[in-house]
Order: sequence, then structure tokens, then C-alpha cells
Amino acid sequence: MRSFIVAILCLLAPAVAGAGTSAKGKPYSLLFTNDGRVVFWSTGAHAGRPSCAADDRWVINTYDLRGQGILTGLMMAYASGKNIVIQGTGICEGWEGESVQYFFTVDAPETL
Repeated sequence: MRSFIVAILCLLAPAVAGAGTSAKGKPYSLLFTNDGRVVFWSTGAHAGRPSCAADDRWVINTYDLRGQGILTGLMMAYASGKNIVIQGTGICEGWEGESVQYFFTVDAPETL
């Protein structure tokens, strides 16, 4: 059983290996396109971005409920000035930016 789990993890590793991630930062310069995508940037450094990404831009495809849910969270983070950390898919679906797989807000207080 253990070797089966290791084999599954090895198969999944290449899918995650090419995906970018961002350091903690604030989203800015939101661009709403007529093809159903939202393009934005983050002040956090974009590490491990795929070669298809021209710069540090991120893309959300809003064609389905998953993308619409991510966009809703992004708009809330943007409006409230929250820091976010982004995980990419490793794929560029348009606008030469990496597609967002998920992100989370960083709400830790500055002082404890």
C-alpha cells in the first residue's frame, strides 16, 4: 500500500513542479477583459513562473463557477487591502499570464 501511495505522488509531482507561486503581496491593476478573463498583478514576487508567462501577471478564467469564486475572493482582498499568496497552475490560458489555481489571504497581525 505504501508503494502505491508513493507511485501516485510521483505521478502527480510533474503537474505541480512547473507551477508558480507568489510571495505575500497585494493585488493591483485589475484588468477585466471581454473574453471572460481577469488579469492582475501582485506586489509579491512571482517565483517559479512558467515560460509562457511574459511577466508577473496572473489570470483568472471566469467562464465557470470556480473562476467566479476565485474572482469574488480576489475582489474582497483587493477592496480591503489584504495581502494574498497565490498558487498557479503552471499553465497560461491567455494574456501571457499564469492561471490562478487558488490563493489565500494573509491576515496575521503585525504585532502579537
